[in-house]
Amino acid sequence: MFFKLSSPLTLVLGETLASTLPFKFYTNSNLSFIPSLMFHAAALSTTLIVPSHAQIPAGTTALAEWFTNLIPSVIPNTTTNWIPPFEDGTFAEDIVVHFNGRVIEGRENMKTYWTGLSANIVARVDAYVIEPTQTVAFTTDVEGREGWVVATGKTWLQTKQGEVYTDGGASAWVVVKWDQVLEKRVVKEWREVNTPPNFPNYPWS
Repeated sequence: MFFKLSSPLTLVLGETLASTLPFKFYTNSNLSFIPSLMFHAAALSTTLIVPSHAQIPAGTTALAEWFTNLIPSVIPNTTTNWIPPFEDGTFAEDIVVHFNGRVIEGRENMKTYWTGLSANIVARVDAYVIEPTQTVAFTTDVEGREGWVVATGKTWLQTKQGEVYTDGGASAWVVVKWDQVLEKRVVKEWREVNTPPNFPNYPWS
């Protein structure tokens, strides 16, 4: 017997799984459901479930908020806002950057690339907006000084010619370490992926 999720908390029995769903339930070679997927379908369709909110550790929240606040100071879409993180140690000297498939090693090389990218964008764009949608963090210490963070956002921009492009997407995954000398969090690795109209698919590309 096959089942699918046709709506939140509703299971439809006796139907094959729709290929358009964003996920699939897999079966083993005997066409019986894997034990971990066997749960009470009938109960889910008739019982009201009240969610219980998880208690997020303070350190996790602190790291997530730190990165969310850092994002506007890193976007190379204005002339000077992105410069301080390169000068105050926020980016580690040996940082490794993966930017839409391009690999950049070292803070100075990253800054050189950001300089060229910023000049190109500023020359062509009148407005650029990023709306954070979600930030997820995992910390290795109670204070949230070190760990990993993934952040996503929606974007839109307006060109110098007045054209407006919406529904863009941006995401970044970073490795954060605590610098004992600077006594601050520093980014050791930065991985970024964008969709149109963001780089590398700006309207003029």
